Amino acid sequence: MAADVGIPVERLLEQLAQAGIEKSGGDDPISTREKLDLLNYLRQSHGKAAKEAKAEKSAKVTLKRKTTTQIKQPTSPGRAARAARTTKTVNVEVRRKRTYMKTDQSAEEKERLLREAEEAKRKLQEQEEQRRKAEEMERARREAQEEMLRSKEEERKRQEEAKRQAEEESKAKAEAEEAQRKRDLELARRAQEQRKSQQEARERKEKAKRRAEAGKPGRGRRE
Repeated sequence: MAADVGIPVERLLEQLAQAGIEKSGGDDPISTREKLDLLNYLRQSHGKAAKEAKAEKSAKVTLKRKTTTQIKQPTSPGRAARAARTTKTVNVEVRRKRTYMKTDQSAEEKERLLREAEEAKRKLQEQEEQRRKAEEMERARREAQEEMLRSKEEERKRQEEAKRQAEEESKAKAEAEEAQRKRDLELARRAQEQRKSQQEARERKEKAKRRAEAGKPGRGRRE
């Protein structure tokens, strides 16, 4: 078959391998089906190469520019020529060619997709930041509310403790006053009993003295 198509055997084996047809040498038989597969592969590969070449050619833009400049030169060297100041005009033509590559649409599409991805990422970050701030505000609100409730509870306990202490102090004061009153009453009773005993003792002593004086004979009695 290599002789029929006019290409070397190595090239034919390489094309067969690229088409997925395994052959070990140029003498191996090739079926009609394998020939059709090879032909389809060559058509596809040539068509793809042509499209790539066309796309590459269309992606290039060549600009040509031509400028003409006049330069004056002396006609001949030497002192006489310099004295006469004779010159001639020479036209110099400069041609420039510059090739520009068109922007690949796939690259533009990739850039657009990249921008959209960056925008989506930025929006997600903004949403995440807003969610984080909302959570922080909610946490701060809960902490403030808990702190307020805790302060109220502590104030209630403080007032109850102050009330309890005041009641205990009032009770202790009342008990102390009652005990002092009882002690004062007891002291007064004892003092009264002591005065009464002393009075009774004085009265008994006075009576005894009067009886003693009444029993004695009188002095200087006249008959």
